[in-house]
Amino acid sequence: MAQPPSAWLQEYEKAAWGTPANENPYENVPVGTPSVNGDGWSFPALFHTKREHKSFWFLLTEAGVTKDYCGTRLQGKYICLFTSSLC
Repeated sequence: MAQPPSAWLQEYEKAAWGTPANENPYENVPVGTPSVNGDGWSFPALFHTKREHKSFWFLLTEAGVTKDYCGTRLQGKYICLFTSSLC
């Protein structure tokens, strides 16, 4: 029986004093699961699927950003959004 795709994701923390600290635990959830707080998921995000007895992993993250970049998060079925309206 085929195993549905899964993801190791960390809930995004809204910006506030001392956050986002990215200290929420990672959760192993089915792909497409919305975050409990409704704010989406932080990077990095690790996805896993199997097909015909082969296992595939996909790591999605931000890289090569500068000090002027505000960062992004994943929302909904993985739309990339900026973390703040100030960006």
